[in-house]
Amino acid sequence: MELNEFKSAWEAVDKRLAEISEQNAENLRLTVLSKKSDIKTRILNRSYISCALTAICLILLATSKLWAPAHFPVDWQIAFCSLIAVGAAMEMLLTKRIKGIDLYSQSNADTVKTVIGIKKHYRNMELAFSIAAIMLFIWLSFSAFNALDAIMLWTFIAIGFTAEYFWFRHSMADYNDLLDWCKE
Repeated sequence: MELNEFKSAWEAVDKRLAEISEQNAENLRLTVLSKKSDIKTRILNRSYISCALTAICLILLATSKLWAPAHFPVDWQIAFCSLIAVGAAMEMLLTKRIKGIDLYSQSNADTVKTVIGIKKHYRNMELAFSIAAIMLFIWLSFSAFNALDAIMLWTFIAIGFTAEYFWFRHSMADYNDLLDWCKE
């Protein structure tokens, strides 16, 4: 009789352990998903900020005749505004792709593929636009206004590219964090 009671008690404990194990697994899954979601939100917010900054730069550069001390040449201004407009369109496409990541229904393999594609797009976009911007700035510096304007221009260029470098590194770190969470 004691053996049957012990056996039934063990079965009840075993069922409860299985339920607790399932709950822990579900809690762990939800914790991982919420952390991945936080990383995705951070990336998406950075993308929104980037789009806003690009729009502000486009507006300021397009109206530079009103505020710029150097009064940029019109052809340079049109070329740079065109570059910024294309950049804004590419950033909006990047934002759309980031929004397309569905952490709750996609498998980790699909999420990894999507994030790797986004990283490639972002890296290529940054590289192409940085090279184009450097070429435009070199063109502008050869049609220099005076020494003070050239120094001011290259100072702003150095500050801008340094800030962009750190922005890029921080964004890539977030993409890598998202990939690391997907591998878990």
